[in-house]
Amino acid sequence: MTSEKMSFNATWSMAVGGMVGGGIFSVPGVIIRVCSVTGFRNLSGQDPLD
Repeated sequence: MTSEKMSFNATWSMAVGGMVGGGIFSVPGVIIRVCSVTGFRNLSGQDPLD
């Protein structure tokens, strides 16, 4: 294993890739959570926006 430093482009690419990858899984999770709560409230006769 060599002891070379990572270049700026490699570091930047890993950082942006991590942010995009995290967003791909976190945003749908938040959307599903909000939709499930509002759907349950709607089916139970409550106002979903309360």
